[in-house]
Amino acid sequence: MNVGDLVTHILMDKDWLGMVLKLESCEIGSTAEHRALVHINSNHVFSGQYQKAGIPPQKERKVGWVDVVFLKLVAGGIESA
Repeated sequence: MNVGDLVTHILMDKDWLGMVLKLESCEIGSTAEHRALVHINSNHVFSGQYQKAGIPPQKERKVGWVDVVFLKLVAGGIESA
């Protein structure tokens, strides 16, 4: 997995689509965890929850960290070529 890749989340529906913005690894005890900062597609069912709650839309609200074990590659990005 690389920055720029399009990914889906294996536990979400087929409409969940994101782009990897950053990759990070960290040691927790004796294990290493790998996560990706992902920008989620604005058309996903969960993207409208903030507007329903009266919270103004912000780009940052559609960005979050996801453990890479839950991500599945859809298409490679620029760094994958």
